[in-house]
Amino acid sequence: MNTRSNLDLSRTHVSELQYTSRRQPKSILTPTSSSIITTTTTQSAVQSHVDIKLQETDASPVALKNFDLLREYENQRLSVIKMLTLEEMMNVDQWLLSLYNTYEELRYPSWSRVSAAIRYFQEEEQQWFQHSQHEINNDWPCFCMKLKQHIHHRLQSYNVTPVTDKSISFINESNQFRQFINNNFIEYAGKGYANQWLLETVNKFRDYQLSEPDQLQIIPLLLEDTALIWYKENEKLIISIEKFRELFLQHFTTIYPNFIMTNSTLSSELSLTMAREIIHTPIYFSGFKDDVIDWLEKIEQRFRMANWDDDNKLRYISIHLQDDAYKWWIQASKRISTWSDFVKDITQAFTSAKLKEIAFEQLR
Repeated sequence: MNTRSNLDLSRTHVSELQYTSRRQPKSILTPTSSSIITTTTTQSAVQSHVDIKLQETDASPVALKNFDLLREYENQRLSVIKMLTLEEMMNVDQWLLSLYNTYEELRYPSWSRVSAAIRYFQEEEQQWFQHSQHEINNDWPCFCMKLKQHIHHRLQSYNVTPVTDKSISFINESNQFRQFINNNFIEYAGKGYANQWLLETVNKFRDYQLSEPDQLQIIPLLLEDTALIWYKENEKLIISIEKFRELFLQHFTTIYPNFIMTNSTLSSELSLTMAREIIHTPIYFSGFKDDVIDWLEKIEQRFRMANWDDDNKLRYISIHLQDDAYKWWIQASKRISTWSDFVKDITQAFTSAKLKEIAFEQLR
């Protein structure tokens, strides 16, 4: 295969090349973000550092020979990478890890890796990339996440479940990945609305289809100041995302003075006590296995004792949801704007399922 190299000579030792330059290059070429789109018949979308140096300098025969050896070695390493067929999509984590390790070994600069990777795409993935390249913008972690999302939807259309190796994650602790987090996630320092931050973060995890191990890896990177100190103190207890959510909300949810209706000193104290109970000892609703009507009656009674208005009920309701109910809330929260909408939607979502279950049991 006749392909230009993507080797980064700035990271290659002089002793590896035996290179002797007769004159300095007149200018230094730098890559731009507007790379040529790679198609199935195109071998490379970026000009190599090797070719740039060859064009700008008079190389000795020894240097030319070593350039050829490097290019031959590069082609050998690239030849083991498989095309992204349906079989490889089933193990997309492993395929991406293989690409990453190869590009690290060959010392490819970060800006060239996406263009190099799409050489192994088939027609449908090529078309997908043409529509997504502007959003990806040669960002390797973003490329990996978007590709996984695309493959997930494609395999779903075939009724195929991808194989997920929980021990392998394409997410790596690098400056590039840290930049991706900074651009797409919001950090939390221990102040402000904890439940709102958590909901936004969980929605991001869902959008990028991150596995639970990846989510647990990202969370401490999003915390700072008192929130990070709290996390370090409770790290051994956080064995799952569900446990993190429970401990996090119990610790950081704050009762603000304007949430309490102070008609009298006695009612104010009672309201404050009940508000603390609502936040720190929630009545959980898990979904299909629980009675949603009974749960709503109990939670409404607490809200009345705390003198909470509908806005406060809706703001803190996520504390009381877990398992299937919390998964439902992640989706439903985008369309629910009032407490009455919440009551109607959650009743409709989980009452019908409960009635079907009861009817089925009666028929047995």
